[in-house]
Amino acid sequence: MRQGNFGIRYKNLPRDLKNKRLGVVGFGKIGAAFADLCHRALRMEVIAYDPYIDEAAKAKTASWAEFVSLDELFSSADAVSVHIPLTPETKGIVDLGRLKLMKPTSFLINTSRGGVINETDLVSALEAKLLAGAGLDVFEKEPPEKKSPLLAMENVILTPHSAALTEECVLEMAVKAVERVLDLLDGYIPECVQNPVVLNQEKWRGLRRR
Repeated sequence: MRQGNFGIRYKNLPRDLKNKRLGVVGFGKIGAAFADLCHRALRMEVIAYDPYIDEAAKAKTASWAEFVSLDELFSSADAVSVHIPLTPETKGIVDLGRLKLMKPTSFLINTSRGGVINETDLVSALEAKLLAGAGLDVFEKEPPEKKSPLLAMENVILTPHSAALTEECVLEMAVKAVERVLDLLDGYIPECVQNPVVLNQEKWRGLRRR
């Protein structure tokens, strides 16, 4: 538009998301909220993979989200969005084997942690057109090296690990961190403890829930 090239609209024909299948890897708070938004606002079908979700939690979304195996998710989704932490179990979980399962018209989105995707395998898959493209906010090495093939690929959208960096979110993260420290000092179990096993240690057994 700034260059007066209004006719470009005929050269870039996007596709509707309505009735497309969204595969969500990791159905925690973020993954579930994202899936709910895409289902309600964009009218997408939702399939999900999360081995840690219990049956009671699955039942709450049974009317609009179907839980499947990871391989089934990659083979049937039109878009795969990754929302999992980086652990020894998840490192490189998106590898060439799973990328080969994807439709050539599908897209991979990662806003979680770069290490859950094997970037060398992703580059190979993109070059071989095993999938249509990728959107990456995180990388195995941040910032990515200047020689990274991803930087030169036209079927990849890259952002600098900025998915949560709004003014409001940065402030909320700081406030929440302080609140959790105050919880602990006041003798309460902090919200959202990522390693709850530590609460079994003797020094924390006196903590109480609010």
